[in-house]
Amino acid sequence: MSKKVRVNVSCPFCGFGQTVSIYTSVNVTLNPQLRQRVLDDSLNRFICSDCGKSCFIGTNVIYHDMKQRFAVWFLPQGNLPDKDRKALTRVSRSVGIGEYLLKAPTTHSWDDFKKAILDLEKKE
Repeated sequence: MSKKVRVNVSCPFCGFGQTVSIYTSVNVTLNPQLRQRVLDDSLNRFICSDCGKSCFIGTNVIYHDMKQRFAVWFLPQGNLPDKDRKALTRVSRSVGIGEYLLKAPTTHSWDDFKKAILDLEKKE
């Protein structure tokens, strides 16, 4: 399941504050249209309602393709905290998602994230 959350942000250009929706989990098997949003850089991007400039929100995202059985992390601030990795391990084992989710590669730049996705798609 893809997960979308609402967050308060301040525009880095003008400082205007607003609430926007961003994805923290993208499941392209259940929501195939999100694949293109990742690849065209429109996922987790908002347009400031004050100055009109476009801004990317660099937050942790997991890209999950259940059909091709791979996942990729985008972690711009570093690695996934241990407590989150332990929770993911418990959940994935309890619902039988598979080991591939636990072995998902980690990327720290959006371009590396997209490249990892495209590389893993080629392997299938």
